[in-house]
This record gives sequence, structure tokens and C-alpha cells, in this order.
Amino acid sequence: MDSDDRTNNLLGALVVALGDAMRTNVESASGHGVTAAAALATAFAFPGRSVDHLRQIVGLSAAGTTRLVDKLQADGLIERRASLADGRSRAVTLTKAGSKSADAVLEARRTVYAHALAVLSARDRKQLARMLDAMLTALTPDRATCELTCRLCDIAACPQDICPVELAALNAEKS
Repeated sequence: MDSDDRTNNLLGALVVALGDAMRTNVESASGHGVTAAAALATAFAFPGRSVDHLRQIVGLSAAGTTRLVDKLQADGLIERRASLADGRSRAVTLTKAGSKSADAVLEARRTVYAHALAVLSARDRKQLARMLDAMLTALTPDRATCELTCRLCDIAACPQDICPVELAALNAEKS
């Protein structure tokens, strides 16, 4: 086995371990599945956007997104309102309880990753950040991939003007 095979395997194991831990923490924090948690985080980051915008980010069908929004609305976490941008569509807005839940989702996610990063020195974390920027840029060929990749992101921690995923999507749109 060559070193690239081992690196591939280690990266795969890390992705699985972090994904499992993140999913468990986020679902526990939100009381919902990871897709609903992503919807809450999205509505938190992009308040007042349309149900269709939410659908694109969470990767569900139109009917699936409607059912998800119905459930979150029934749980008192989301409200539908007339869109200011387009009177024909409905905007999704978090309630006070929804904002609190979205904040808990982002904190649960942050906790998992902070625990994993804690074993690295500040220098190693900076180097890792540079490597992650390069990898995420390479893995983002279009806007749809960008939306799915960042569906649980803490936008405040990585604003769109420096996000490698967002910048890669913008670059792809120019091409």
C-alpha cells in the first residue's frame, strides 16, 4: 500500500467520524433530522428567502421541501410570509424559537469540529485551513454543489466574500 492509499483511507475515516459526530450533535440540538437542521441553519443565514431557495440548498424535491417547512411551521420554528421580492412566492422566516434552535444547531456543529481541531497547534490549524480552501475550491464545480456543501455552514465564521466554496461557484458562473 502506498502513502496516497493510506492518506485516502485516513481522510475517509476522518470524514465519516466527523460526519457521524456532527449529525448526532446537530440532530440532538435541533430535535429534528439533519435536513431539518440544515433548513433552520439556512433560514438563519438567509432570512426571508423563498421556499424554493431553501429547497435548492437542502437538496429536497419541491414536495419534500413543502412537507419539511410544514413540519417546522407546525413545530413553531418557521413562518411563511409573502415574499417582498416576489409576491407570488412565500418567504421562510424563523420564529424566535426557530432562531434559538438554529443557533443551537450551529453551536453543536462548531463543538464537534473544535474538538477535532483542538489537538492541532495554531500553526497546523492555519496550514489545514489553507489546504481545506484548496480542496473545497477543487470540489465545487457549480452553484448547486456550493449550496449543498454549505447547507450547514456558519456563514458568520466564513463570510461569502472569503468562502472558498462560494468563490469557486462564482468563478464557475463566470466561465
